[in-house]
Amino acid sequence: LLADAVRLRFRSDVPVALLQSGGLDSSAICATVNDQIDAGHLTQTSVTAFTAVYPGQPQDESAAVKDLMAGCRHVRSVLLTPAGKSLSTGMEDFVRRMQEPVASSTSFVHQQLMAAIRRQGIKVVINGQGADEALAGYGRYIVGYRLLDLLQTQPAAAFTEARAMRRLMGFGFAQLAMQTAKAMLGRRAASAYRARYVERAATVLDGQFHASEQRRLPEVTMQRGGANLRHHLRSQLLNFGFNQILHYEDQSSMSESVEIRSPFIDYRLMEFAFSLPDDALFSGGVTKRVLREAFATRLPASILHNHRKIGFATPFERWMREPSSRAMVEALVHSPEFRSRRIWNADRLARTLLDPQAAARGFPVWRFLNAELWLRQQGIVNA
Repeated sequence: LLADAVRLRFRSDVPVALLQSGGLDSSAICATVNDQIDAGHLTQTSVTAFTAVYPGQPQDESAAVKDLMAGCRHVRSVLLTPAGKSLSTGMEDFVRRMQEPVASSTSFVHQQLMAAIRRQGIKVVINGQGADEALAGYGRYIVGYRLLDLLQTQPAAAFTEARAMRRLMGFGFAQLAMQTAKAMLGRRAASAYRARYVERAATVLDGQFHASEQRRLPEVTMQRGGANLRHHLRSQLLNFGFNQILHYEDQSSMSESVEIRSPFIDYRLMEFAFSLPDDALFSGGVTKRVLREAFATRLPASILHNHRKIGFATPFERWMREPSSRAMVEALVHSPEFRSRRIWNADRLARTLLDPQAAARGFPVWRFLNAELWLRQQGIVNA
């Protein structure tokens, strides 16, 4: 199914390239592309794969990509460091391109990556989006749902699974218990807890505004009979993260006249994924098990057995300590527009944003900066 989905998405009258990370999903596509060329099923005889790298930073994935390329002779690897614009010089233009606030600094890097790819003359790229939502990836977000399902249906197996999660994924038993409790609470209650005690965003928002907007969040309640993991994955596809990712990637890519195609969201793959038993998706501490087993002999161990990868990460915390970023923040929080907002407590929020370590402590600095710039660009003065 994946091979055919890839083949269909190579239909183009211009060269098609790959967006490559050190993760399982894009690596499975890369290996598939290489093998399809070997078999003569693609008209392209070589493909370029672009990777965003951060030399010397924990987010750098160049070593895993190098391991992958050793087995993909038809794929040419191009490493890009998306640092053409800093936050201070590029964020206003980025917000204008997005046309609405976006939740993560990942989108800022994605837009710069698209600009770099356009400069290489590429018009169509393929990515690995959709596998995490359909095949149960992002382990840190789903361990609680998996354990809750086992507690409901196979209580004796829950502890064995928790031990495997601890060994392979690095979670302590206390963390696993908290994630299970979160799955039991439901989405709204868990989000309220996170906003107040983890991110602490609720402490700087106007109370009435926060309470009224929280009710807009689609609820995902605990299911009976072991259906919590599936219920969560479905909600991610329909209501939460996945739609946001597709939207900002479309905005940032098309602002550079680059088209993105995603084989994993081929309807046949999605239907197949949701027809599988939970054990085929997540068991023994192994997420996306069916995908790992399908490529067990095709991908390097550094990718196949990496159970702690959490997605496309960016060094945002480091960026926020740069002098130019600090100057941008100071100008924003001392402006009359920022001080007049009714949706937040300007004094309290300013003190937090002026702390260069706020992002490192988990406060959603990006979201508030993004929101303030967007409000200005839209001429919204009564918020």
